[in-house]
Amino acid sequence: MDYLDISKKEVGFSTYNSTFALQHLEQFGKSKKPVDSLLAGVLAGGCAVILAENSLECVETECLAAGSDKCVFEVKLKKEFRF
Repeated sequence: MDYLDISKKEVGFSTYNSTFALQHLEQFGKSKKPVDSLLAGVLAGGCAVILAENSLECVETECLAAGSDKCVFEVKLKKEFRF
């Protein structure tokens, strides 16, 4: 966990060895966008339970498969994201 702000219901995570990203690189090569959607869903669901908040979303902002040195995830209220 990189950061936790309980009052804002925001959490940040990083991983340097995502199985999903590494497999994507091995099988398909470099991606143009993040590929860890399953992990993002698990993080959003886990944080929703821990923070007792049903309207959380998790977005992967950096991805090993897309050329970053790590995968970075932001979990926060859906209304805080600008999609």
